[in-house]
Amino acid sequence: MAGKVRLVAGADVPSAGAYATDYADGSNVGGGTWREQSGNWLPRIDSPNSPHQVERENERARSRDLISKDAIAAGAIHVNDDHVIGTGLSMRSKLDHIALGLTKAQARKWQNDVNRRFEMWASSPNADVAGRLDFYDQQKLALRSMLASGDVLALLTDVDVPGWPYRFAVQLIEADRVCNPKRKQDAPGSLVSGIEMDSRGRPVAAHIAKYHPGLTAMWREQDWQRIPFVGARSQRRNLLHIFESSRPDQVRGTCYLAPVIGKLKVLGR
Repeated sequence: MAGKVRLVAGADVPSAGAYATDYADGSNVGGGTWREQSGNWLPRIDSPNSPHQVERENERARSRDLISKDAIAAGAIHVNDDHVIGTGLSMRSKLDHIALGLTKAQARKWQNDVNRRFEMWASSPNADVAGRLDFYDQQKLALRSMLASGDVLALLTDVDVPGWPYRFAVQLIEADRVCNPKRKQDAPGSLVSGIEMDSRGRPVAAHIAKYHPGLTAMWREQDWQRIPFVGARSQRRNLLHIFESSRPDQVRGTCYLAPVIGKLKVLGR
């Protein structure tokens, strides 16, 4: 019958008897407990957000320490920087002039004007709230910070700069500053390591420390600001949470070097 899916017979399809023989004791299955090499390997089934806040902080600290002192670790980050970001995202606007009722000449003029304005903003340090980095350097820093710390937040805000025509600016927020107020324990389903969620698991706000936790001298003056991901009135994005999710329902990112932190430390001794 045309279109019918048929089982391919032959050596690639073991018989039922073969399955019964090979898998009866679980020794040929990934979760089997009879193999000598893995008989004592019984890890827990953890949730995507089970690591304690202190464990996340230790992982980030170790990752950044390796990157600053170990050539292999530093190289792994810089290779990603060069290959992923390169020269960075830039504006190349393309209007659908027919849908907008414009002539090709009108559309081309609008596109050139928008590209020029974007390049003027992006190539200026005024694109950064602190006035240090242009937009292209911020992209590289965001990636490096995400790889080193697991994630990074970008606050999209308005800043008045005398003599500058644009108010929009970006502030990158390091992962350490996003944490539970007053060191509270995580509340699964509602607050995980500084990220507040609604009943559907959608992130609604981030709790950001006024001072970096590494500034121990400022601990007594420490305070937290709750910043919604989306503005209540404008419905505009206030925050971008940049990380690579490897499991469903994961709230915070994992350091790029996490699987090899211990091995790299041993190799460096």
